[in-house]
Amino acid sequence: MRRRKKNKTPQTPPSPLPPLGDLPPLPGAALPPLPAAPIPEPSPQPQLPPAPMPTPSPLPVEQPPAPQVPAPTPAPAPVEEPSNEYGDLWAKRSAKPLPQIYGAIDRLGSGESGSLLDRYSDRFGHELDRDIIVLRKKERDDALNEVRNAPVVELLDEEEPDRLTVVENLLRELKPQYKSAKANGDKDALRALVPQLEELMAERRSLMSKPIEADTASEDEDETDEMEDASIDEADELFSQFFSIVNDLLGDELPEDAIQAFLASDGFELFKEVGADPTAISDEQRGEFFNIIDEQLGNMPDSSITAFVESGDFAIYKQISEMYT
Repeated sequence: MRRRKKNKTPQTPPSPLPPLGDLPPLPGAALPPLPAAPIPEPSPQPQLPPAPMPTPSPLPVEQPPAPQVPAPTPAPAPVEEPSNEYGDLWAKRSAKPLPQIYGAIDRLGSGESGSLLDRYSDRFGHELDRDIIVLRKKERDDALNEVRNAPVVELLDEEEPDRLTVVENLLRELKPQYKSAKANGDKDALRALVPQLEELMAERRSLMSKPIEADTASEDEDETDEMEDASIDEADELFSQFFSIVNDLLGDELPEDAIQAFLASDGFELFKEVGADPTAISDEQRGEFFNIIDEQLGNMPDSSITAFVESGDFAIYKQISEMYT
């Protein structure tokens, strides 16, 4: 078998077909790739707010150390002193002086209630201003002696009025005031004027003891009599007030059995005599009358005594006691 010789001429590739134009592709042929679809431009995203910065946590502040409260100092233990029974008894002693205590015991033992002044003394721990009365009288006497013994300084250039003239002038000035106060019933003014008048009259009597002219002596005696009469009138008025006060107390505050005992006693006769005219009673009888009344008023209840002591009438009661006891 004869082999065919190979055609040694190079085979040229077939020429490509002319472009077919807009003809549709052949059936079964692969479709050309479609053009890429246009990518839509992305819409602008809204600008987000900046992310908040994280708040830095506060640094721990170092607290100042709390002040240290000092521990209470323990109270020192009381030192036990040796017991003294007599000292304890002495601390419980009564503030009343022994004479008052013994007087109260004697009255209780005898069944007597004591006078008003005695019960006042037991209640308030002292007698009725006895020391004050004595001191007041002493001061008054010292003042009078100082005035009487005052040195007289004589000036060569001018004549000084003597002490008697000064005292008389003072008496003339106080006399109208006394009459006016007496006419108006001003008790406060009378209480202030009467002691001054009494001192001046006492000094005047002392100065008048020296020899003076007859006419001046007669005039001074008249004025002295008037001042003494004024002092007597003041004492009579005060004693009349005292009788009115004690008469009400005896009738209103005294128990019935004490009233009956007083009516049957001898002191009631003097009471009737004083009640008839208090101004006609002598000083001695007034002192006796005060002692009788003081004893009877001691029978009043404690509440009545307390009310009377705290009232203004008790001042008159004490003044009568100073004058006549």
